[in-house]
Amino acid sequence: MPVSELIELLADMVRIDSRNLHDMSYQGERPASEEAMAQFCAEKMRQFGFLKTDFQYIAAERPNLLGIYMPNPDWPCLAFEAHLDTVGVEGMSIAPFEPTIKDGRLYGRGSCDTKGSLASMLMACQKIISA
Repeated sequence: MPVSELIELLADMVRIDSRNLHDMSYQGERPASEEAMAQFCAEKMRQFGFLKTDFQYIAAERPNLLGIYMPNPDWPCLAFEAHLDTVGVEGMSIAPFEPTIKDGRLYGRGSCDTKGSLASMLMACQKIISA
């Protein structure tokens, strides 16, 4: 699997504004969407061969995403976990949702916490499923 695929996946994730700007009890309109991030990841999971994706809503527009690939129930279980939201963008000196590569690093909101690890997990799943 070329590293360029991982970089492209991460860049696509960084472009999604998934800021969580309110606490769990907030019911008003949100300027950003964790749901868009969950939908994006679910589509990638289906493309990569997951047999099922499911959303569990903990609050409006804040789903947990479960993906299942279990062609044989006797196989061992492997779980990956990451959050889909990011913090705000106040104080950032770069455009937060425009991925930028500089000195071999990709910069943008969430690229380190935690979209980078989530992209790596999804690519690992793709590799396992395609093996």
